[in-house]
Amino acid sequence: MSTHKERNKKGIFHFVSYMIVGVFLLLVVSAASITFGAAEMSLKLAWGAVFQFDPNITEHQIIYTLRFPRTVADIIVGCSLAVCGAIMQGTTRNPLADSGLIGISSGSTFAIALCMAFLPGRTYGETMLYSCLGAAITTGITYYIASIGKRGMTPQRLVLAGMSISMLFGAFSTFLAIKYEIGQALDYWSAGGTASAKWSELAFISPLFVVGLVCAIALSPSITNLELWRGGGVRLGNSCE
Repeated sequence: MSTHKERNKKGIFHFVSYMIVGVFLLLVVSAASITFGAAEMSLKLAWGAVFQFDPNITEHQIIYTLRFPRTVADIIVGCSLAVCGAIMQGTTRNPLADSGLIGISSGSTFAIALCMAFLPGRTYGETMLYSCLGAAITTGITYYIASIGKRGMTPQRLVLAGMSISMLFGAFSTFLAIKYEIGQALDYWSAGGTASAKWSELAFISPLFVVGLVCAIALSPSITNLELWRGGGVRLGNSCE
């Protein structure tokens, strides 16, 4: 029992230490992202745009309209990828699981290709909605295919099904890109980039990010218990004996 408590304390200490170091590095990198760029300016001038914004100063306009929203977008994207990766790896019991392996990215890209080809007047919110729907549909197809059969769904079958779905919808996206000449725009969207991030887009995304993060934190104990039940529980039981 004492050994178990010591392990728990050690794990909590490591977690808190990693979090402190991570937050510190995030602040340092964010400060560098806001301060340094093509337009040269002093550190004092750059951070004056953050805390004492003056629209009459050109450098402040650069910080407020370009660098600051870009940095915030980078933080949101990085956190989202990390949380989604942790959830997928925990639920699938596969350390290599990501959005590309189970069809999420290909479905999203195909939905964007459809929007570019047939809905040129779409809004930013509509684009995001269709992208999420496409990702949800392909993910559902992947899980359905992986669960067919007597053995049911296994991590190996899930990855194989995901790769098949990814290649299929990737081919559909390529067909649309060639037929409607949207290859460059589609590549720019699928490759990702935050250079042109705007405050209006961040205002639309931020509430969704917060809700998703809260839901992920709420689900984390269940994912941990699922991992223990699938594999670790047996080893723990044997060690107690």
